Amino acid sequence: MERTSQIPGRFVVRISQDLGLQEVDGACRRASACRLVCSLRDFSQDRGEVVTMKVLFTQRAYSSIVKECLAFPKTETGGILVGRKTADSDFLIPFVIGSGPKAKRSQSRFTPDVSWQQEILEGLFKRYAVNYLGSFHRHPGTYYQPSLRDYRNARKITSSPDWDVYEAIFPIAILNGGGIQIYPYYLSRKSKGFKPISWEIISNKHHLVRSALQRRKR
Repeated sequence: MERTSQIPGRFVVRISQDLGLQEVDGACRRASACRLVCSLRDFSQDRGEVVTMKVLFTQRAYSSIVKECLAFPKTETGGILVGRKTADSDFLIPFVIGSGPKAKRSQSRFTPDVSWQQEILEGLFKRYAVNYLGSFHRHPGTYYQPSLRDYRNARKITSSPDWDVYEAIFPIAILNGGGIQIYPYYLSRKSKGFKPISWEIISNKHHLVRSALQRRKR
């Protein structure tokens, strides 16, 4: 059977409305920075695992994240990261699918337009054999640590035997003047918690991108 693309929730990687929900915990808005960081390190971050791979955003993909975040500066928003792993096990991200025209947003949560995202993902998979590699969302203020809800959602995505998602990346974006800052986190099925992962921006014409985006033979 040919593998199909699916965003976590239904079966190519398919999107579920429940897991599409991104919410910032109430504690994230109320707790002091020191107390919050300590609690998140205790419960959602893995101090032992060393992540040697990195995230490679194309210029186009990074610009899509910036555009999505700046378009909704007063509410939560986000999207999914689409690409493939390289021979060096890096996460190559040439495509970003935003939250969608029917997404619902507020200051503390958002629910993406699942059907719209799925349709685009299916098209990219059929054309380039790329798939879901993770999800990003923007946090309010300067809070760049994952919330406990972020961890629970990410754990569902990487742990369910019904999804072909053994590992994924979950960047958090915050506004910074007229731009954004990105803090990617890695989680796998065997990880005890989130682990920060390094990232860089590469050219849209980089040889890795050209190789990854060769059209599938019909």
